[in-house]
Amino acid sequence: QPSGKHVLDLKQIAKYYGKTKIFDHTSASIMKNDKIALIGANGLGKSTLLKIISQTIPFEGTCSPGHNVNISYYAQHQIDALNYKNNILEELSQTDSEYTELELRSILGSFLFSGDDVFKKIKNLSGGEKARVALAKALISKANFLVMDEPTNDLDVETLRALEEGLLDFPGCSMVISHDRWFLDRI
Repeated sequence: QPSGKHVLDLKQIAKYYGKTKIFDHTSASIMKNDKIALIGANGLGKSTLLKIISQTIPFEGTCSPGHNVNISYYAQHQIDALNYKNNILEELSQTDSEYTELELRSILGSFLFSGDDVFKKIKNLSGGEKARVALAKALISKANFLVMDEPTNDLDVETLRALEEGLLDFPGCSMVISHDRWFLDRI
């Protein structure tokens, strides 16, 4: 479902870790169809900003999603949120999406899971395979605002291409942190 014109408004955001100031009364607006890349050295607050937007950490100020905004937040620890008892197909089936099994298998194929691979248990997957499942889940959610913290880490070339294609085809707003300039230039 498309979002309204205003996707997110940040007003007077403040965040400190001890005495270290990350944000001090910062305001910004994100609009429909914005494609935002956050770049810079580690420790400058990029991930903190995504956590504020996804409202997974406490902060001062207001973070107000706009009309019909549905945020999907992909963090590097997203892999830990997978249900290890499920197989890959079951894991994707449990998203809010309305995809058929055939459509899910096709999507999983673009993430290099073909044939009976879709029946592998999450607990038996490698770290890279778990990352691919988590990325596929993020891309098929009903989100119209994707917030992704370094989604390219530990991806092989084929999975990176699938992620690029998914983001290029994504009709909503996105905000991505990456140190991979080639990837950012593509999306």
